[in-house]
Amino acid sequence: MANSGVLTICKDVRRKEDILSGALSELWHDLTTRLQSETLCVKPAKDGCSTGVA
Repeated sequence: MANSGVLTICKDVRRKEDILSGALSELWHDLTTRLQSETLCVKPAKDGCSTGVA
């Protein structure tokens, strides 16, 4: 799809229980390192809307 000008961001899916039970600083470091970004966009899975998230 990138050839058509449609781009997506890298994604990482986590369970809510795993997020709440771990150290947030470690989670942040892991995600920003893995996704190669200083900022993150977090949204619930299966919320029915994946467009317009900024």
